[in-house]
Parts: sequence; structure tokens; C-alpha cells
Amino acid sequence: MKTIEWETNNKMRFESGFKTFDRQTNCIYTGNVIGARTQISFCVRAHNTLKNPAGESVGPGAMQEYDLDQFGRCNTPCRVPQHIRDAIYREGQDRGLILYCFRHLGYRDGRRIIVVDGWVLTDHEYNHVKTWYGLRGRQRFQEKSVAAVDEAAKYVCNNPPSIRDMTLREFVGLGLYDRVAGRVA
Repeated sequence: MKTIEWETNNKMRFESGFKTFDRQTNCIYTGNVIGARTQISFCVRAHNTLKNPAGESVGPGAMQEYDLDQFGRCNTPCRVPQHIRDAIYREGQDRGLILYCFRHLGYRDGRRIIVVDGWVLTDHEYNHVKTWYGLRGRQRFQEKSVAAVDEAAKYVCNNPPSIRDMTLREFVGLGLYDRVAGRVA
């Protein structure tokens, strides 16, 4: 993982080449994060966790759903898309994971909006599991968003892949390309 260098007491040096994202980023941390300007992340418990923190029994997947729903409850909500939830259900049957959402504030029609640049999934040892990049019109990646997510991933996981270094097979393997539909997932 990349080590944080601080420009000031409350702003890290972040250089992805995406000036808006870089300027808005105050910090990128591992684990549960809700106070950073360009990141929201939560630990997601295993599907087979059958007790809540109070020790009460719950059904399979209940705690995992609760953790994923936290993204929609924080001060700047980012709902977890269904295809990412599905991947977490598959990958997180017996192990806890950490889901990171990287986003920035942008403008559309004169209104301020949250633009999701991408998502990174790791296990609790910060090993990379999957990456998804945000899409902009006509199902295309915005190169600047890809650069921001790739750079942010270096701070939260071990050996994150870069979309620039992938073959089509690896791209499909990450769940970024839907081979049946012939388009980006």
C-alpha cells in the first residue's frame, strides 16, 4: 500500500491527474470512512454472520445487508448498485470485506451532484478483490475517473490492478465487461 504524504494537517498529497478529484481529496483511509470528501467506505460482514453486535440471532445475510445499507444512510449517500451487491454476496459468504466508494462533487444543470468515480472491494487484510469504474454517457469510462480510482486504490489495497494494464480476459474477470450483452457491466 502507498503511504500518505501530508501537504497540511488535514490534506494529503493526492495526484491522479484528475484535477477536480485531486483538489477535493483531503484523505484516503482504510476501513470505515465517512468524513473524507471523496471516499465513503464500510466493513461488510460475512453473509454467514448469524449474530448482531448485541449477541442476538439474525438470519443469514442480515448483517451484510445492514452494512451495505450504511452507504445510503451517511451524510452524502452513495447507494450500492445491484451488480456490486451481487459480487459481495458471492465473495463474502464466509469472509468479511471492505467496500470503498470513491466520488467527487460535480455540477449538472447548475446543480451540485455527487459523481461516483468507482468502487474498490478488498478483504480485511486489504488484498484486492474487485474494482468497478463509474460510467459516463453511452456506457464509456471517463479516463479521469479511472485514473482517480486507480490512484486511490493504491492507498487502500495491496497490488490493485489498473484498467490500463488489463487484457480483455482480465477486464471480463473483474466483472467490468458483460460478455453476453457485449457491453460494460
